[in-house]
Amino acid sequence: MTSILPKSVAGSVRVAACLTIATASLALAQTVNACETLPDLHIEVKSKFDAPAVRNDYTLAHIAALARQQHRDNGRALLGFYIGEFGYVVDLVPEGDPVCPTRIQAIVTLRLEHRLIEIGQEAAASSCVYPGALRHYQRLAQVDEQTVERFGARVAAMLVQASPALKQTYAPHAEDLDATLRGQIQAVVDRAIAPLHGMRQDAQQAVNSSDELKQLASSCAI
Repeated sequence: MTSILPKSVAGSVRVAACLTIATASLALAQTVNACETLPDLHIEVKSKFDAPAVRNDYTLAHIAALARQQHRDNGRALLGFYIGEFGYVVDLVPEGDPVCPTRIQAIVTLRLEHRLIEIGQEAAASSCVYPGALRHYQRLAQVDEQTVERFGARVAAMLVQASPALKQTYAPHAEDLDATLRGQIQAVVDRAIAPLHGMRQDAQQAVNSSDELKQLASSCAI
């Protein structure tokens, strides 16, 4: 193709184009180089437990029917029940430059929510039965917290073990950071808490024994 520009002009255009490309390449290299240093990763594991509400909305017969439906009666005379939902959240807090943070604070919070101690209406109406029943189900709530706390230590240990690999996770934008680092942390937490459901049930069963409930039921007349 024949240029209609004078040679001197064409040469200037080529030089300007080369300078433009070189400038763009330098800017890109600077952006890449600025993020080559991996941010320091600090992981903290915490627990947050909602206080269980105490209610007496059901009769003892209704509580027994609910236990049978859930295959949890085992022939025992229940005075109430305790329930709580477990979950966790992962919060990421980049520090320094939002594009290339120098440090990322990852906070894993294990939670017990929507907690309820329900004591049957007949037991709640008895000044003799109610205090012992309340202590029993408060003990169940306390044991549930202790079980989750123990798993908090397990989660922290596994995250420390995985931290060298997690630290290699890097993305230059916050939404990418959420999708990558958060997902990898959640994968470690999920592995750590896999046995938690069964352990919570075992801990409840150990406290909610037949002998304990028989003693509660026989100590006072309902």
